[in-house]
Amino acid sequence: MDGGDTMTTTIPGSLYGLPHVKDGCGVFGIISRDPSELIPSSMAVSGICAARQRGSRLGAGFASTVLEGGPRTPFRMKAFVRDQGTAQELASAVGSSISEVTSTSFSDFAGSAVAGMPMMEMTLAQPDLRTISGIVDRINSKLISGSDVSGRIFSYGRYTDVFKGVGFPDDVATLYGLQNDSREAHAWIAHSRQPTNSPGALPVWSHPFSALDCAIVHNGDISSFGANVAYLESRGYHSHIGTDSEVIARLLEVLLREEGLELCDALRILSNPHSRQLTAEARELLANYRNARLDGPFSVVGSYGTGSDCFLFAVTDRSKFRPLVLGQDRRYFYAASEESQIRSLSPDAEVWNAESASFFVCSVRRGLIASGTSRNLATRPLSSPAATKPARTSRTHESVNSEIVSHLGEDGEEMVVEDVNGTRFIGMGVSFGTTAGTKKVIVNGYPGNCLANLNDGGIFEVFGSVADDLADTMTDGKVIVHGNAGDVAGQALQGGRLYVRGSVGNRAAIQMREFRERRPYFIIGESAGDYLGEYMAGGRVVVLNLSRRGRPAGDYIGTGMVGGKIFIRGNVLPSQVGLLPLPADVLGYLDSLCEEGLLDRRLLGEGIDLSDPASIEKVLPPEVSSRVMMLFYNTRHSKRILIENRVLSEAEKTELSPVISDCLGSLLLPESLIAEVLSSEYSVISVE
Repeated sequence: MDGGDTMTTTIPGSLYGLPHVKDGCGVFGIISRDPSELIPSSMAVSGICAARQRGSRLGAGFASTVLEGGPRTPFRMKAFVRDQGTAQELASAVGSSISEVTSTSFSDFAGSAVAGMPMMEMTLAQPDLRTISGIVDRINSKLISGSDVSGRIFSYGRYTDVFKGVGFPDDVATLYGLQNDSREAHAWIAHSRQPTNSPGALPVWSHPFSALDCAIVHNGDISSFGANVAYLESRGYHSHIGTDSEVIARLLEVLLREEGLELCDALRILSNPHSRQLTAEARELLANYRNARLDGPFSVVGSYGTGSDCFLFAVTDRSKFRPLVLGQDRRYFYAASEESQIRSLSPDAEVWNAESASFFVCSVRRGLIASGTSRNLATRPLSSPAATKPARTSRTHESVNSEIVSHLGEDGEEMVVEDVNGTRFIGMGVSFGTTAGTKKVIVNGYPGNCLANLNDGGIFEVFGSVADDLADTMTDGKVIVHGNAGDVAGQALQGGRLYVRGSVGNRAAIQMREFRERRPYFIIGESAGDYLGEYMAGGRVVVLNLSRRGRPAGDYIGTGMVGGKIFIRGNVLPSQVGLLPLPADVLGYLDSLCEEGLLDRRLLGEGIDLSDPASIEKVLPPEVSSRVMMLFYNTRHSKRILIENRVLSEAEKTELSPVISDCLGSLLLPESLIAEVLSSEYSVISVE
């Protein structure tokens, strides 16, 4: 889970000496773009350890995937067992029901602080892939009696291998020798903690979870767990360790192997998008696999090997309540919880935010197959005179904030914070007091979540990109970001100015508000994700769309909006605004009115756009359209959202001109842009 509370005590035995983050999951994935190039295990270790603040000592792990002929071609099976006796019984069961066991090894990790159970590994003669998953399920069922787990087969396949245990990622990497490049693979995935809905303490509950040659790591919580388990049980699978993450891996294996679906179709089912986003063919696909669809907040990263190819994939939920960033450079593709993880390995990579209900797929042989976004959002770091390369390890927020307080006393006016890569909470709780507006903090690098939260008048300037929850509940001051910002930027923004040169993720300006003369301004240089201005109650949001993208904002703009204004340079469709009913539902209601004799059916052929309430009101009689509008607006609980495509009024230009001019100057952009920006046509979104 992301964004949970932090405990203030340090966990005994932690290798990091960092506070334990409750409900914080970190995921990471990397894949080679060249079949001849293998990735050393140390890169996976570095990528997941860059998100160490998301980890815990209760579980972590890695999975590798290779092509046919790679480092791991025999069919191998791994299991955690209680003791040598359980191992012998398991080997006998596997040999008699699955395939001949050609070799076994036994690693007694019980004395280690990070394992908790010994592990055995078996090499098998080629088993029957049509039956092996069912047999593994039956064997695993016999190893569990209530809460007593005597063993668990956790990895079996030819191309994918799993390395997991109890401990932080560094602990588990040390256990298997991964930090010393003892393993190489075409793809790696990694996770930083035990699943949220498991007790941890035993390695059977640690990520990754796998089924045959598919492995996944997962951040979130699956509320559809009961329906998903029922679907698997209907297919004959009854042994579950109790975590939703394992169920995701099992669902994928069923959809890919038993149902024969393509990977993109399987991921589309799991992502469970709103029907309004789908073609008729896609809606039929989802209807056929209703109980295999996932619900709840999640980001999933996985690897999949077929022998002839190797895939890295990622998928988000329909509202994207968990972070996921994607990236690429000339050698690799990446998926991660935070941009800092990718930057720790590739400072110059192109990085972008995944969208809601999206999936990302790339392979060693085919390259990028699905980008995880319908809008071209990939950007490289924006150059600037003060920009520096991020450090491979990050500083603690306590040390950074202590340095800010120390240097910006009554006499200090400006300071530069170096070596930042993933550090959270920079500036949070730092009060600028009576000197607010004159104190400036320059951050070089890629700070993590919660930069400048509760800012009461300071100036923060970031030469790089920022993770989620930027400037939450800021009341005064200024925040300048020369790169991109993640999800939930400007949440409850209620004063000051927030400038982002690049794009922002989902739910920017959610719950933004104003009071009397205090009006906040949020200027976005490029584009915004879904749910821009959700529950917005005041202030101004301006999307400048400097690159003139055809789709400068995502869907569900202004959902629940009750005040303020959103200005988006370019064309926004009515279907992108609010959470609208499906056109099919609107048509069904209109049909019912025709059946009741309240509406002339001939009017339905007058070119009505069923996704645009203004189009419906234009054609239908007032007494009928008022009833239809109740499908779009429940006037007891929300206000009606208005959208206008027009140039700015003189009053709006007068108000916005000094703010946009200050934004362009702060972002080192030419002042000459101001005339072009102010004379452009905007989609202006407000409420009645």
